[in-house]
Amino acid sequence: TGQPVVKEIITRLPASLELTLAGLLFAAVVAVPLGVLAATRPGSWIDHACRVVATAGVSLPTFFTGLLLSYIFYFKLGWAPAPLGRLDPTFSAPAAVTGFYLIDSLIARDLELFENGVGGYTLDGFGGLHPVGYSAPANSGVYWPGFDIGRDLVLRPQGGGWVLDGLAAVHPFGGAPSLGRGPYFPGFDIARKLVRFSQGWYVLDAFGALHPLGGAKHLAGPYWPGWTIARDVRRNPDGPGGYILDGYGGIWPVGGAPTLSGVPYFGRDVARGLVVLSGGRGYTVRDDGYLARFGGAPRLSQGRSTWKRSAPITSPWVITGVAAGT
Repeated sequence: TGQPVVKEIITRLPASLELTLAGLLFAAVVAVPLGVLAATRPGSWIDHACRVVATAGVSLPTFFTGLLLSYIFYFKLGWAPAPLGRLDPTFSAPAAVTGFYLIDSLIARDLELFENGVGGYTLDGFGGLHPVGYSAPANSGVYWPGFDIGRDLVLRPQGGGWVLDGLAAVHPFGGAPSLGRGPYFPGFDIARKLVRFSQGWYVLDAFGALHPLGGAKHLAGPYWPGWTIARDVRRNPDGPGGYILDGYGGIWPVGGAPTLSGVPYFGRDVARGLVVLSGGRGYTVRDDGYLARFGGAPRLSQGRSTWKRSAPITSPWVITGVAAGT
């Protein structure tokens, strides 16, 4: 980071200490009474249950236990907050006095922030996941410093919008409503795009599968297991469904959309973005910035010389203003 080591330690040590103390407190409150019950009732079901849980906790690696419990308590049961930081993304960090969020929130007399900070440790205490993120100022999106997990952004005309992270969690900001719980892939950074079809909202993963949000109808995508070649997804402007672009330029209709011709690049994983216009026309964006037309789309001025083949576009973020001629 280019910063002095002491400064980095002072900045991050409070998070580790809060997590450690929260884990010790949880262990003392839960483990001591259970240990007493197991010791006073040898051979009982509670004795056997404590022995199994203790053995599993010692023998299983913490990263596996953390992912498993986050899947159960966050995704399946909804009891724990999203494993994305010390605070909910809609909250801003308190003014730094001690560096401890819980103490600083009490100093600021912000009980709501304190309660959110306590809730943020529910998952950490169970799963051993270290807090690393905090929210940006209100109405400025979602921010995970040090973590490259932001994957897509959808804005609303009236303000605000949604941010998709690589684990498939969708975070509203700026007053946007929740889109419902996403599929959530703990430990797997495979979510790529967030899109709205006439059938509802969907998350596209790197394998080409579409995951519905908020009770939307299930749509069968192309799905390439083991091949992370899905690059973009766009709504059909003329009707239901939409289109998924693979890295080789193939355009796959889903949800009842008609077939598009596309511009295939046989054996070359160079397609990065897709723009679909009405009438079956559109463009694919290559990794060198070249716009390939299909379906009779008009030719656009591109300024291709500003792109260098030695530094291709590898991010799923691509220019989408082509439809507006920008």
